[in-house]
Amino acid sequence: MAIYLGASEHSVRLYASRGDIPAFKVGGRWRFYLSDVRAHLTRVTPAWHQSNQSRGRSRLS
Repeated sequence: MAIYLGASEHSVRLYASRGDIPAFKVGGRWRFYLSDVRAHLTRVTPAWHQSNQSRGRSRLS
């Protein structure tokens, strides 16, 4: 998956654990369905969509 995404293995594990890409664990190792990852990455999101990372941050007024 790291080669497909053009990212390091560490980054891919981080994306999976944060839920940024669809994945599941089997025997403590991350597994991916390429079709699910492709669909997830090519889906259209509204411009106002808030990322998982920024969703937990508080707003400064």
